[in-house]
Amino acid sequence: MKRLGIRDHLLARREIERNDQAHNGTMQKRFGIDWTDPPLYAIVLNTARIPVSDCVEHIARLAESSAFQETAESRAPLVDDLILSRVRAAIEPRFAGIDPQVRSGKVTLTGGCSDERMIVEAVRLVHTVEGVTGVESQIRHITFQPST
Repeated sequence: MKRLGIRDHLLARREIERNDQAHNGTMQKRFGIDWTDPPLYAIVLNTARIPVSDCVEHIARLAESSAFQETAESRAPLVDDLILSRVRAAIEPRFAGIDPQVRSGKVTLTGGCSDERMIVEAVRLVHTVEGVTGVESQIRHITFQPST
């Protein structure tokens, strides 16, 4: 209420609900999920029933537990997602029709292209992307047959 300069509790509640609906809409569009769905979370705490200070204690204890410590295994999918974002930024929109996938830093390119030189160029470009450890091309060369 202080941040938004609102004095009316009901108006503040409506603003929070509107904001939450907007965020949920974004999550549904981008990821196909309802961010209010409890199974998506490791822990759900009801601050209407549990004091905020107790919630903070629970969260701090969990964050320090071995189950929530970062490992190479837990970090790997995030690194692959970062590499995938970099690859997409490098090849789009010039190489439309080529779809990259990343696993353990290795990029696999799929799709189709009518220009063999562009396939070679796409592979070369992806090799230069930070974090890429290898590139495999499964891009099909598409040839067009003139209609008779």
